[in-house]
Amino acid sequence: MARPPRALSCADIAVGSPRCTDSRRRLVLSIASVAAGLALTLCTPIAKAAADTSKSAEKSHPRPSAPAAQANAPAAQPSLPIAMRIDRLDPGPPVPREFLGLSFEAAALDQIAQYADRGDLVKLLRSLGPGILRFGGITADQNIAWTDAATPRPPWASRAINAAQLQAIGRLSRRSGWKVLLTVGMAHFEPVAAAREVAAAHRALGPNLTAVEIGNEPNAYGNHGFRALPWIAQGYEEQVSEYREAIQALTPGVPIAGPGVSGSGTTTRSDVRRNRRPRSNRCSASSRADASPRRWAPI
Repeated sequence: MARPPRALSCADIAVGSPRCTDSRRRLVLSIASVAAGLALTLCTPIAKAAADTSKSAEKSHPRPSAPAAQANAPAAQPSLPIAMRIDRLDPGPPVPREFLGLSFEAAALDQIAQYADRGDLVKLLRSLGPGILRFGGITADQNIAWTDAATPRPPWASRAINAAQLQAIGRLSRRSGWKVLLTVGMAHFEPVAAAREVAAAHRALGPNLTAVEIGNEPNAYGNHGFRALPWIAQGYEEQVSEYREAIQALTPGVPIAGPGVSGSGTTTRSDVRRNRRPRSNRCSASSRADASPRRWAPI
């Protein structure tokens, strides 16, 4: 008994499909032509009837004549064609391989670290290519503290980071191919604890520790009560220098990244001279004497 012909699927009739043969293309084009002719045949009487109805209505209720200004109005300009060309010889600057980044709060470090050994995060990160994982944000300054045998958790900290968590982040980094940008808190002035955290991160991550960020949005410390006003770049430079010295003493040569700048307000030396409040959403990145340096967080 002959089998009935199989209905064509989208994969069969799609242009460029490996299963789309010339005979099927001709069949599809024939069906399309017949459908177009049938639609035209059905629509023509309807369109003609609509036109006759419109003419009859105009005879019964003639439209008022258009004003002379409208009658003499110039005809609408015809649309102009637009040509687009792709210049393969001058494609523009390439996007760096490690352009992509994801930024997490420091409080999420422990949770993210757990995905080094389970879940799909490693696979998903590898599918995106190389990138940078940043751990920082406001919790790095206000909530998270480093703890080890020599560094108990301070009273102000609600959570802590330890060596085991950094080792798990190191496994995640190596398996995914993504490097890490780590923020150490500066709102609570503790350079020794920060240096110990960086040393542990360097042991866990090695060359995958792309840089260390000292403080999160330190230009806004005065606005949020972490420093007395006026809080200017000179005070920041003096305190961050102590952090750098402590870090370099335990981990020589580790890269230091400039901190992120807050848009909620910046205190500059010109504001202090003029006895003005911090300017909102304005910050000079061109001079260290005017404001703290700018860093774009990977997002």
